[in-house]
Amino acid sequence: MKQQPRPSLECLFRLAQSLVKSLHCFHRANWLHKNISSHNVLFFSDTQEVAAGNISHDEHGSSINVSGYPTPYLVGFNHSRPSDPTAFTSGPLGLDKSYMHPEYAKLPEPRFRRGYDYYSVGLLLLEIGLWKPISQAGLFEADIESFVPSVLQAVWRDEAVSLLGPLMGAIYKRSVLLCLNDHFTGAGMSDYVAMERFGKEVVEELNRCCA
Repeated sequence: MKQQPRPSLECLFRLAQSLVKSLHCFHRANWLHKNISSHNVLFFSDTQEVAAGNISHDEHGSSINVSGYPTPYLVGFNHSRPSDPTAFTSGPLGLDKSYMHPEYAKLPEPRFRRGYDYYSVGLLLLEIGLWKPISQAGLFEADIESFVPSVLQAVWRDEAVSLLGPLMGAIYKRSVLLCLNDHFTGAGMSDYVAMERFGKEVVEELNRCCA
């Protein structure tokens, strides 16, 4: 984001669609990621994209991205675990607190839930829409690491999301808001219901976004 100009709207939509589909498939395999952040989304060089079949060359030797957009790879699975109440968990130690759901940041922390991953991916969607890291969104005068997670959530939800409408449209804006406003972590909501709702209300809705 620091080195590249803002991509086309089509590219931004496809990046967002790829990320939420990847997370949804991971959850359907009954695993939790637990460490979603922009630091754990990788894009590879043209050489590596050629090997993956995403880049070809024209008659002049210039590279062409045949997929129309760079392929994102979700990594950082060192904290991942099965979604099983008996599975060992190390808690939030070592996780990026800027992307951590406020509930999970509490001590003693609760066990991780799918909805906490949806909150983190909502912040990725926010970054894609603004095309800025959340640390540079211009909504804080101080370093965001100096703010508690509940304050950060309020700012993302109440101020940052409102900036997405003119940039990305109503469907995209609503999808991000659902991820950030505890829609998938409400009291009494099971992980399975949260996953199904995320599939219908975010993955399927973002698939409607096109340019």
